[in-house]
Amino acid sequence: MEFVLIWLIVQLLNLALWLCFARLPVLRLLLDRTIQVRLKRRSPRNGKTALSHIHDKCTLLLENMHTLDKADISGFAPPRVLRALVGSILVAQNVLALSILSDTHALLRRSGQLACINLICLVLVACPDVMEIIARQTTPQTTWAHHLYGWIVWYEVLIHVLAYAMLSVNISKLQ
Repeated sequence: MEFVLIWLIVQLLNLALWLCFARLPVLRLLLDRTIQVRLKRRSPRNGKTALSHIHDKCTLLLENMHTLDKADISGFAPPRVLRALVGSILVAQNVLALSILSDTHALLRRSGQLACINLICLVLVACPDVMEIIARQTTPQTTWAHHLYGWIVWYEVLIHVLAYAMLSVNISKLQ
C-alpha cells in the first residue's frame, strides 16, 4: 500500500511540474500586465511615455498568442522538446518502477498498481473542467497528455496480462 501512495504522489508531482512548465509564458503575461499597470501609473496625464507605448504593443502581441494557443500549438504551448522530455521522464519512471522487480508475482502486482494510478492521471487529464478551466491548459496540451497517459496505461495493462498469463502457465505446469 505504501508504494501506491508514493507513486500517486510522484504522478501528482509530475502533473504539477508539467503544468508549471507548460504555463511559464502565462506567468510572464501576468507579470507583463502588472508592469503595464505600474507604467500607466507613472505616465503623464496628457499622454503615454514611449516605453509604455512599446510595452502596450508587446502585451497585445502576447495576448494574441494566448488566444491562438486555444486552437493551435504555435502560441504558448511548449515545444516538441519539452513534450519529449516530459514524456520520456514519465515513461522512464514507469519502466524503472517495473524493472526493479524480478519475481513474476511482484511484476503482476506492480503493473496492476501502476496501471490503476496512471488511469487516475488519465481521467484527470481527460476532464475538461479540471485541465482547461482550473489549470488553464490548452486543448492541444490536454490532448497530448491524455494520449501519453493512455499509451502508458495500455502498455502497463498489457504487461499485467502477460505476467498473469506467465504465472497461470507456471501454476498449471506445477499441478
